[in-house]
Amino acid sequence: ALPISALEDISAEDGNKLYTLCNIIIEEGPQVFTPLPEENQNKKYQEEVPVFVPKWMKFKELLIVLQASLQEIVDRWTDGHGPLAVEFSTVEVKSLIRALFQNTGRRAAALAKIR
Repeated sequence: ALPISALEDISAEDGNKLYTLCNIIIEEGPQVFTPLPEENQNKKYQEEVPVFVPKWMKFKELLIVLQASLQEIVDRWTDGHGPLAVEFSTVEVKSLIRALFQNTGRRAAALAKIR
């Protein structure tokens, strides 16, 4: 199975389906970390998910990218210093942009800003 960031073309419909699937994992995944019978006592454990799941933050960034505009992606990249740059390489971000957006001048401008 290829990682989502390696897909060459993601239609709007497929992007929405991927977002829905990933969102379920983000919402329900932390429930695995609920060792205590009292729900309100589990928050501490659920907040530690990134400690036990090394790619959790990358997965959360992917979820954002799947629904983001080109400008939002560029903003999250923040010249290689933003939250997107922490989790994804330049090559991965450019690949996602190419897969999610049609080949337009706006896409070319966004790709030029990801370095």
